[in-house]
Amino acid sequence: MDASSTTPAFSLEKAERLSKQLFPAYDEASDLTLKIQSLQTRRVQLLDVDSSFVRVPTSMAYMMLVTNGLHKEVETFLFNIGAHVQLLIGEVKESDAIVQEMERAKIGEKVRIVQQGGMLPPDDQYGDWEYDDDDGVGRGFSNIVNIDAVINAEKAKGIELKDKINFNATVDKLLRGHMSEFAVKAKMTDVEFDQWNRDSDLCLYTNTPLSTARPQMNAWFVKKFYKAVHEEEVEENRVKDIMWEIEGKEAAALADLAIKEPYVATCFTCKKQGHVDRDCKQVDIVKENGLNNEGKYAHLAHRGERLDRSKPKFCTTCSKAGHVEEYCPVTTHPEEDKENDCTYCGRDGHRADTCWRNHPELRREYLQKRKAFCGSCFKAGHYRDACTAVGVTYKYGLRPFRA
Repeated sequence: MDASSTTPAFSLEKAERLSKQLFPAYDEASDLTLKIQSLQTRRVQLLDVDSSFVRVPTSMAYMMLVTNGLHKEVETFLFNIGAHVQLLIGEVKESDAIVQEMERAKIGEKVRIVQQGGMLPPDDQYGDWEYDDDDGVGRGFSNIVNIDAVINAEKAKGIELKDKINFNATVDKLLRGHMSEFAVKAKMTDVEFDQWNRDSDLCLYTNTPLSTARPQMNAWFVKKFYKAVHEEEVEENRVKDIMWEIEGKEAAALADLAIKEPYVATCFTCKKQGHVDRDCKQVDIVKENGLNNEGKYAHLAHRGERLDRSKPKFCTTCSKAGHVEEYCPVTTHPEEDKENDCTYCGRDGHRADTCWRNHPELRREYLQKRKAFCGSCFKAGHYRDACTAVGVTYKYGLRPFRA
């Protein structure tokens, strides 16, 4: 098959590889044809040399010896072609016999359907009609559907076998034509001429002219070639999909094995790193909510301190003071057995292991860290004496108590 007959979508290397893979006999016949033409050129050149040249007979004898060796090689190839064609003819006969047998079985099945009172649909509609089963249980499709499937498969097989026979017969005819041309142009005589002049008007195994056999062979070439290309592309895509899946799994496995950076916890109460809010020693209260470190109001109402009623007095989830709902340990950390309260003194903001009432040695540290709280603006960091807030409203019209 000529490389020039391929479309630009395929590379020359791919076309040659598929041609050798699909049509090895054609490739071997092409090599033999090149050898015949090369030897023909050399022998014709010897015929044109002056006969008075002394070395001409010796050179011609050598060329005849080379021609005899090439003839044995060509005869071996033609013998293999003939043996392969005979095998294909036997397979065609077997396929035709199966088709004939299935056709008879199909006729018998039609007779059985009519005898049972059934109707015969067109041949292309048997798959849509139902018939009673032989045992009378349920309904099923006619056996003709299966028979037709076998017939169609065998007919397709027979067509493929006949195409192969035509291919081998055409290759045989082309090679024999080159042999006869060599015999004529080299002016062979006697036995040598009879050995090489093997051409005939029709193909040897199909009895068809070359003008009919060669177009049929070319059409079979194209069909087989593009079918092989399609199957190869499907296989390549399947392999690519498998490789992508494997690479994805390997990448996921490597990601799981990668050493991750250590996680540093951040407390949502004090905004510091190193611990979480359920372990924070600072009470969960906002500075502006008017509560002291014990979770109680830092003023006395009868003294007229201002009340900020927009802030919750206690957590509505656990009904305890010292934090609001979004920081409640009951909802944020239900798995924690202990809350942020002291089991010794019963107050929020610390635990028993850090309670200065239970550990007197911690009292000095507690008093040093204790912040001042203003009774006027209800903010930490100063007392009422140094408060600079103005426009303060008072409950019940009372003024703040000043010492």
